[in-house]
Amino acid sequence: MKLNKKHNKIEFRYILLLLIFSIVIIFTIFSFIINDNRSLSIPEQGIKDLIVNTQNILLKPFRYIANEIKDYKHKQEIYKKYKNNYDNSLYDGLKKENNELIREINGLKNLLNINNSYTEYDIVNATVINRNIGVWYNTLTIDKGSKDKLKKDMIAVINQNLIGKIIKITYTTSEIKLITTNDLKSKISVAVVNENEEITYGLISGYNPKSKHIIIDSIIDDTTINKGDNVITSGLSDYYPKGILVGQVAKIKSDELGIAKILEVKSNIDFNDIRFVSILIRRENHD
Repeated sequence: MKLNKKHNKIEFRYILLLLIFSIVIIFTIFSFIINDNRSLSIPEQGIKDLIVNTQNILLKPFRYIANEIKDYKHKQEIYKKYKNNYDNSLYDGLKKENNELIREINGLKNLLNINNSYTEYDIVNATVINRNIGVWYNTLTIDKGSKDKLKKDMIAVINQNLIGKIIKITYTTSEIKLITTNDLKSKISVAVVNENEEITYGLISGYNPKSKHIIIDSIIDDTTINKGDNVITSGLSDYYPKGILVGQVAKIKSDELGIAKILEVKSNIDFNDIRFVSILIRRENHD
């Protein structure tokens, strides 16, 4: 009898793990199915909220275990270094922890700085809760939605730097399309401002993940452009207000025909490590 009970317990654990794994897979497949730019229906919004929140709940124990394993390995590494060289091991361990704290503090500081930069906007600060590894440079999900008065096409920034706009909204979450996406259907109009405050216009057309530069094309006038010139939103779009910083010119070249310039722009934002964002809400549109 005892053996049977033990066997049943083991079978139950395997069944439970299989069930959780199946649910995660189903939710992941569903999220890909609705991963387009159309507006979500009310049932789809509810399902997406359920998916994101359920994923967070189901994956929490696995994340906890992964973090415990990572922490254990980290401690083992420190211990090994400690055996060989006490001073170096202690210094390296403290340095890693200190760097992580600095990143968190800087992210929170950016949220505080943004509140004093856009006086004509209300600011909603949010935390990134999900990011699709398969389309890493395309979208991310934040923990604020229509209940926080967010709407589709609102702009997302980090410390006065543009990162994207909201493309999907649910009651508790929002999906942001990043400016690093290679989407030819949603080019963003920008202005390049040189040291003489001369302006030339172009379009964000893509992202180079190797150089981590944003690509600007369609620049056809003869205005002088130099490395280090600021690139800002032009205000010619209905969605992106004028004057939000995109980055600085890092590289200048001509297109294949030699008619237009193509720029590579370095953003001040590390798109590989986005934890907190701010959403701009125009006061005239804010209920």
